[in-house]
Amino acid sequence: MLIMKHINKVSFIGTGAWATALANVTSSNGIETVMYGIIPSEVNEINEKHTNSKYLGDIAVNKDVKATLNIEESVENADIICIAVPSTAIATVVNQIKHHLNKDVIILNVAKGFEKTTRLTMVQYIETIINKSEHVKKTKKEKGDQLTDKQKKELSEEEKEYNSKRRKIQEKLIKFATRIPVFMYLTDYREYC
Repeated sequence: MLIMKHINKVSFIGTGAWATALANVTSSNGIETVMYGIIPSEVNEINEKHTNSKYLGDIAVNKDVKATLNIEESVENADIICIAVPSTAIATVVNQIKHHLNKDVIILNVAKGFEKTTRLTMVQYIETIINKSEHVKKTKKEKGDQLTDKQKKELSEEEKEYNSKRRKIQEKLIKFATRIPVFMYLTDYREYC
């Protein structure tokens, strides 16, 4: 069983309905929550009025949710980075955040759809941008064909261990997400539009 460490900070990349609703839930559970947005008026409204009227009408946003125009500030020391932007913006956003990752972090994607040119799912596409197994990549690059059978086996075992941990984290995140009542939160508002 995977034991997840305590989550101190969650960063949401995006300030749309989905990101705001999820940020409201994490913040309401006492987790430091920072949202990154690119539209100053939305960021200011979240910080000052504690609403996101463009997406959620007059539904209050937890006063502890902070929004910023600075992506580095948003992802700094985050335990989880939740990417909640349109699928067309995934590559741009992931390329921006990968330079600011200062520790192991869980990257959770909630964008729907497929990457237009490769037809990869968003998760597959993100994985092609951020190589999660830097040690494997570095070793393979340095040693190339010089790897012994034992070294190849060790790398293969490391990759298997990584994939196993990844699956366990995915299962935990799915369980976490099923406990979040945001579908009702979003659906009620959209029905009135």
